[in-house]
Amino acid sequence: MTLQATHRTSAFDIEVQSINIISSAGNQVNIWPLIEKFRLNETLLLPITYGECWVLDGINLIDKIGMTGFDHIQFAFGNPGQPKLITKSFRIYNVVDRQRVSNGAQTYRLLFCSEELYLASQYSISKSFKGKKISDMVKDIAINTLKIPKDRLAIEETVGNYNMILPYMRPFEAINYISRKALTKYLPDFGLSFKDINLTKWRDVPKQKALDAIKMVNETGCTALHAMKECGATVSSYYKYRVV
Repeated sequence: MTLQATHRTSAFDIEVQSINIISSAGNQVNIWPLIEKFRLNETLLLPITYGECWVLDGINLIDKIGMTGFDHIQFAFGNPGQPKLITKSFRIYNVVDRQRVSNGAQTYRLLFCSEELYLASQYSISKSFKGKKISDMVKDIAINTLKIPKDRLAIEETVGNYNMILPYMRPFEAINYISRKALTKYLPDFGLSFKDINLTKWRDVPKQKALDAIKMVNETGCTALHAMKECGATVSSYYKYRVV
């Protein structure tokens, strides 16, 4: 089997072009030559990415760039031999394990995360929704609290209107809480909307089985127990619909 060139089959198919530190003042330094290793993590529980970089710093980067706690780290990835780059920025939220290894060099770890996670740790939600869809509530939190651009949102529409009170909850905590009540507009396995499901016929099945059993007794003279067994009727439904 031959794979197309666009498929990623190993780590060597992706190349790091640069890793830039961008300070709150707009100063930018490419620290890719200083990186010993880095790690990016994703989680299925939250829509965020986080990671860390191990830095061997011989240029006194922290003081040189003027890091103040409002700084970002930007990764630029690409395919070898292709000019198109994919860039992603994260908020640096801590510098840990800072150690001096010589007179002019030090090591430390830069901890970073998605901007949404950083904002979620800084704010609490205290608001109420009345007569709103769950999907609209999630969209409101994502846009107005987490500051996620509308063109980056992909929220599946839900059915039903709800009243909801969120008392001083973290944004992701609030989203997880209200999402438990969500019903999707379409059934994922079959592509049917809820209006396509007729529950009346399901409720009529026990009645029909009881009527079939009663008819069998009247026509064949067999016992009620035998008819119920053959037709799949229950004792309660049989005697409920049997006319004395």
